Order: sequence, then structure tokens, then C-alpha cells
Amino acid sequence: MQLKMRPLILIALLSIALNCSAQLQAEKKSLKTASNTIEISFNQDGTTVWIYKEVYFKGEKKVLKAGNYTLLQLGIDWNDVISSLKIPNGYVVEMYIDDNFKGTSIAIYGTKTNKNANTRTWVGEEQELDHFWNEKISSIKIIKL
Repeated sequence: MQLKMRPLILIALLSIALNCSAQLQAEKKSLKTASNTIEISFNQDGTTVWIYKEVYFKGEKKVLKAGNYTLLQLGIDWNDVISSLKIPNGYVVEMYIDDNFKGTSIAIYGTKTNKNANTRTWVGEEQELDHFWNEKISSIKIIKL
């Protein structure tokens, strides 16, 4: 009798697992824990910038909110390794070659405004920083426009 029950139990467990998976996908694309939110997919209308250690949004990722990030705040393991980033609508990221917002800098916007059509287009995916900026960033400012 016990041998006949095992396949039924396995089928029931599989059914529950599939149902939970479908519910998770249908919910918001974030998981909430007691202390914070873990983002699963980038929200182009969100409030966080995602930086990556490799091109094409690969490798280790760090999620940053608006603010100023020196090398100490980014973490020493993020010095001169940023290769791609995603910026939400209405934000600009200023990146600096040196720590403490010194040296050459560049501003990358998450939104492009077309004044003729009075529209805004999200352009905040930099899948591969050009050769001058790739793996040379030591401090960052994230500004909400």
C-alpha cells in the first residue's frame, strides 16, 4: 500500500511546486523579505540603478539608489570594474575616473527627451561602456532629475 501512495504524493508535491512557481511569476517582479527588497528584474520606471562588472549586464551586479558613492561606499572590489549599467527614467549617473568625484567624468541619462514630439524615451541601458570608460570608474553620483 505504501508503494502505491508514493507516486501520488510525488504528483501532489509537483503540482504544489508548479502552482507556487506560477503565482510567483504573476506577482510583482520582486521578493520582499523582513529587512529589504530583492529585485528580480530591472524596472525602467523604478528608482534604482544597476551596475555590472561585465558587459551585456553579466557578472556581479550592484543595485544603487540616488546618492553619492565614493570608492569606500561602493566597496573596494568595485574599483575600476564597472562595464555596463541600467539607469531608470528620470535619473542621471555621473561617473568619475578617480575616487571622491575627481578626475574626468561622464554623465549618462536614463531618459532622452524629444522636444519636437514632446516625448521622453527610456535609453538607460549601457550594455557596454566604451573603451575609455570600461573598467575605469572609481566614484559615482546618481541624481534624480
